[in-house]
Amino acid sequence: MSQWRRNPELDENAKVGLSFIGIGYGVVLVAVFPTKDQTHIDVAGWFHLALAAFMLVISYMGYYSNRQKYAAWQIKFFNIPLLQYLISFGILFLYWELGIISPTGGPHATPRPEAIIILIVFVAYLAWDCLEVIVQESWRYIRVLISSGNTGMLPPLANDYAQRRNGHPIRPRRPSPNAWFAKDVRASRTVTFAFTCLYVALLVIAWHVHGTVWIAVFDSFYIATLFAYRFGQWTWSEYWYKARNHTGAGRNARDTPAHQP
Repeated sequence: MSQWRRNPELDENAKVGLSFIGIGYGVVLVAVFPTKDQTHIDVAGWFHLALAAFMLVISYMGYYSNRQKYAAWQIKFFNIPLLQYLISFGILFLYWELGIISPTGGPHATPRPEAIIILIVFVAYLAWDCLEVIVQESWRYIRVLISSGNTGMLPPLANDYAQRRNGHPIRPRRPSPNAWFAKDVRASRTVTFAFTCLYVALLVIAWHVHGTVWIAVFDSFYIATLFAYRFGQWTWSEYWYKARNHTGAGRNARDTPAHQP
């Protein structure tokens, strides 16, 4: 396990892993969708195609926004960014699978295939978010950001925030009240977990329904919930966590030894 704790390094120049994932989105979009024979696509197929395209676009928006907001780390054998890279590659493969499925309408048509794939994708999202929380709240990664001068990408201190609903203090992974708290990613993880539970329920329902109408209903609902998911990821942090009055002072002093967890 000690190999997974190799000294992290920022990937500010090459960003090979990130570029490869970005290209992967384009490959899935260009290689899958133009190959569809549009003359043989029925109503169920069009709804499914719209779902696959929308999910790919929404996913890329989230991925691009995340990589612009948070630091990129070099992928090494072996470290946590490598695990995140493998998960991202697996998610791209699932997008490919979703795109090449060509359901046909009729009384025996079923929304099971997309229900299964989307659920697996969200389980992968959840795993990625958990790893990102570990990275952002680790002093080993924080120390690299501070030494490199990238203080704008530092997460806030736990002591700077309180939960909006009950006002209880934040409990970070480390016991120190001045520990780093990746509130945005933690909020994103909460939203991902909620939608993963929703898609478990949808999979159970999909297992018992058939017909073109049900495919249209399911795919339309998936499109709506995917939009709600991405919107929730972008807004839930600001709603759930509120800054204390001394947040400004805490942020100015957080790169000092006194705030080391």
